[in-house]
Amino acid sequence: MGGVEFSPMTLNQNAATRNIWSKSIPWPIGADAMVVVPYRCEGAVNLTRLEPALRSWEKETCVRFREMAASEKLHDTYLLIRASTHCTTATLGINPSGPTTVDIFDACGYGGVIHELGHALGFMHEQCRSDRDKYVIIHLENIRKGVPAYEYSLKSTNNFDVPFDYTSIMLYSGAGENGTRVMVARNPLFQTVMDYAQYLPTATPSFMNIKTLNRNYRCDNFAQSDYQP
Repeated sequence: MGGVEFSPMTLNQNAATRNIWSKSIPWPIGADAMVVVPYRCEGAVNLTRLEPALRSWEKETCVRFREMAASEKLHDTYLLIRASTHCTTATLGINPSGPTTVDIFDACGYGGVIHELGHALGFMHEQCRSDRDKYVIIHLENIRKGVPAYEYSLKSTNNFDVPFDYTSIMLYSGAGENGTRVMVARNPLFQTVMDYAQYLPTATPSFMNIKTLNRNYRCDNFAQSDYQP
């Protein structure tokens, strides 16, 4: 199995390479350069799990989630977080024809909630990004039953010159059906971390996830000292 060459990456402002789906619609950037995502909860959403997940995407970024008042008039550009029996996000980024919906439930785990919010902000799965074949080998024949093959299909993504991230909260586990492997890291040193990054109790958006988000929303110089929850 060949190794992977890691070299310093230089930001090219004109490069169409970042791990945001090329067709996703970003949330609007305000006059103060902040990105405010209004949201509303529906059903018995576990706030103990949701609120830290929201804060995890805010820390060291210009994104802020704002809970809408009950009396606030509904409009299309908002995030609807629903209690459900599964974990999914209907669209990547803004849904142009209605609210962007995120369905969560406790079995998703803390990392799963962060993952779904990442989709709502525009992130594609890490294993689907346009350069993934340089970093992982995909064995579609080993996909677990009930998991659609498109979850591993190559997509047109913009990676903003941020390298492939084995620790990404948006990366699936490499585990497959009956002990097989769907994904094998070309650099074997990253196999274990690739399998568990999203599923640990301490799961959080990775350094590269935060860098990608900031570059997508043009706040790459945002520092931790600027964070106000």
